[in-house]
Amino acid sequence: MMNCLRKSLILAVLVAVLPLRGGSQENSGAAFAVSDGKGTIQLLWFPPASQWPAGGWRILDSSGSVVVPHVGLGDEAAMSALSIEDADAIRRLPAVLSKPAENAKQMRNLVNLLGLRAFSEPGYARALGLAATVSNAASGARTYTIEGLDETGNGTDV
Repeated sequence: MMNCLRKSLILAVLVAVLPLRGGSQENSGAAFAVSDGKGTIQLLWFPPASQWPAGGWRILDSSGSVVVPHVGLGDEAAMSALSIEDADAIRRLPAVLSKPAENAKQMRNLVNLLGLRAFSEPGYARALGLAATVSNAASGARTYTIEGLDETGNGTDV
């Protein structure tokens, strides 16, 4: 069952993340949520290449309350589960993403590859700061907002 869900999720990501029309337009990003029905919700998202905020993310519920105050790239607990090479590559990523793209196509390709890896490996997604767990969620339908943060921790338009 879990493998079937993972394959379906990967297929949905391929459709949502990879650019269409020959790669001439930036994708709009994607977000997914999975509930275990017992109060734990796993969130996974992937922003467009131009919208990776400097300060990470926070997650708010439909009332505007913060349920996860910070999800950031390079979280040490998540990084410790990765290989040395993967952890080193993620540590270098902020410098790469903050540079103006000399070659937009190469940047899109890099972000698309990161997206495919994040969606196929939950630990890698956590280390990239693109996955979080909401625990003890009340029963019923919920809406969550994944908000980008600037380098000082303030919300952005992302």
